[in-house]
Amino acid sequence: IHRDTLEKAREFPLKNVRDVSFAHGGHKFVAAHGNCAKIFDTYTGANVSTLRGHSSKVRRVKWTSDDENVVTIGADGCCYR
Repeated sequence: IHRDTLEKAREFPLKNVRDVSFAHGGHKFVAAHGNCAKIFDTYTGANVSTLRGHSSKVRRVKWTSDDENVVTIGADGCCYR
């Protein structure tokens, strides 16, 4: 892949995203954005859900192997599923 051949497929309204994880099926992705994690539909670009609970910035996000849950780890030391 050459950098000159990349084309923008879709733009999402997020700035300063710390981590992104695609579902194993590729149909959704989750982005660590501030104190929350936002789940998007990959095909439509729709914000499916916003996960809140951390008192500090979310550092890591990861889908479980069955794509049913998202695990988040925050700078507050908490891990949520």
